[in-house]
Amino acid sequence: MSTRATGTTLRGLSKDNLAARVGRDIPRGAFVNLGIGLPTRISNHLTPDSGVMLHTENGMLGMGPEAHGDAADLDLINAGKVPVTELPGASYFHHADSFAMMRGGHLDVCVLGAYQVSARGDLANWQTGRSGDIPAVGGAMDLALARISVREVRRNPDRGLPGSSMRLTRNNTHGSGVAQAL
Repeated sequence: MSTRATGTTLRGLSKDNLAARVGRDIPRGAFVNLGIGLPTRISNHLTPDSGVMLHTENGMLGMGPEAHGDAADLDLINAGKVPVTELPGASYFHHADSFAMMRGGHLDVCVLGAYQVSARGDLANWQTGRSGDIPAVGGAMDLALARISVREVRRNPDRGLPGSSMRLTRNNTHGSGVAQAL
């Protein structure tokens, strides 16, 4: 898969409509990691015939849509700790192996939420600096640095700023040809 990403900033869409739009943009048969927040909703909008295989940082390949009610198994969760389903043929592995898949470029696409992307492509997606924020980058930095197609998703983007006012996940993603905002 090419390391170039495509996309458009989509204002005025609901979170679910944006997730559905991004899901339609994922190439057929791709191996994909969905970041915390809005990107996890994409799993609810992928069709079974898309052939898209979802990967989780906590060690699952073959993740399905969110689970509800009696279908929820609290041992099957996505990156945001939301219960999910498993697709036929799903597999499980140690989280160290999951990160090796990410770092080794064995995924095709990752979709990350983003707070800011500067004009030169500096990506800030893990902390706003506000009190109460989750103070950890998780796998976002590994995904942003991997040789895979990175897509950033945000409903109200701070885009084209001369620089980021937040802590960076990766600098100059546009210069590397890997990231484009959706």
